[in-house]
Amino acid sequence: MLTLLTLAVLAAKPHPCKPGDVPACLKACDRGDGSACVTLAELVEAHRVSPAQLAPLYGALERRCKDPDTRVCFAQGVMLLRGIGTPKDVAAAAKLFEYTCERGELRGCTNLGVRLTNGDGMAKDPVRARELFVKACNEGLGHACLNAAYAIGTGIGAPADPGEGAKLLERVCENGYGPACADLASALLNETWLSRDPERAVKVATHGCDGNDGSSCDVLSRLYLGGLSNLKDEAKARPLLEKACRLEAPQACFNLGVIATDLKTQAKRYQQSCTLGSARVQQPGVDAGEGGRLEARREARRDAGARRV
Repeated sequence: MLTLLTLAVLAAKPHPCKPGDVPACLKACDRGDGSACVTLAELVEAHRVSPAQLAPLYGALERRCKDPDTRVCFAQGVMLLRGIGTPKDVAAAAKLFEYTCERGELRGCTNLGVRLTNGDGMAKDPVRARELFVKACNEGLGHACLNAAYAIGTGIGAPADPGEGAKLLERVCENGYGPACADLASALLNETWLSRDPERAVKVATHGCDGNDGSSCDVLSRLYLGGLSNLKDEAKARPLLEKACRLEAPQACFNLGVIATDLKTQAKRYQQSCTLGSARVQQPGVDAGEGGRLEARREARRDAGARRV
């Protein structure tokens, strides 16, 4: 399962529609205001568009896809990939990701890499996929570094080198990109491609959580909820879950619902989790997004950042 991230922050260029005013943005986009089209793209990826507005919104993005700002084409690709506002068409989405990647959209390169890894909508090419992940990572897309580390560690496109994959995650984590801390901690706990090292996992997850990464707080909370018998401590887990949920980690909100003692609180937390896109409660098929993930562990709806690593 892939995950969701938000679009990069809009440029300061003014436009005649407010981010929450979908009808006004649609009109402005159709008049040729590219920045309004980008605003629409952001609304799609932030799940701030009602189902009734999705079809006309997709049409507007499709008409403006060839604008210089590749974010519009990129959002159109996300809608095709997920089948929102238009029938699902992974092959067409892959072509748009390739189009945007060729024009410098790093998230397009990352999503293209996922398609090439899995053979979704195009022939598999793990060597090229790995190259795309590494390129986007080196150019500053933190989220691409997660895929690059996974590819290196598990042997996608070249022999596996878990040590080098772990070093990449650790470097990105130390440079302040919290999701890398969460991924490294999870790999150290789940033994997916690294040897189990709970003590190191706790240290890494704590570093990410202290930096206000919700996914790291979520991993740490699950350790205290019973992931390790010698650390089991629900009193420590609850504030970590609360923090992770506030930071929009969907699984943390879900777990708060699990441990809630009253139905009202349970319903509230499950609704939060659903709104944030938890794989445990979300609608079937909503399993991919603009960032592109190779490992089905968590979903995060945030900007990948432009930190160089």
